[in-house]
Amino acid sequence: MPDPARAVLLGPLLKSVSRSFYITLRVLPVGMRDQIGLAYLLARATDTIADASLIPPGHSCPFAIK
Repeated sequence: MPDPARAVLLGPLLKSVSRSFYITLRVLPVGMRDQIGLAYLLARATDTIADASLIPPGHSCPFAIK
């Protein structure tokens, strides 16, 4: 059963980051929505870091496969 407090935080954040992804979460079983939503936000954050021009190429992730 999902935590209502988590939904209060996760829902608005997902909605502000990607409305289309937020809407599609409704087709998933209720018990999976939080986990998939958090995984999506992690992927978005990782992509943002990878695309950042402030970090020189090759230094953003020391464990990246080259």
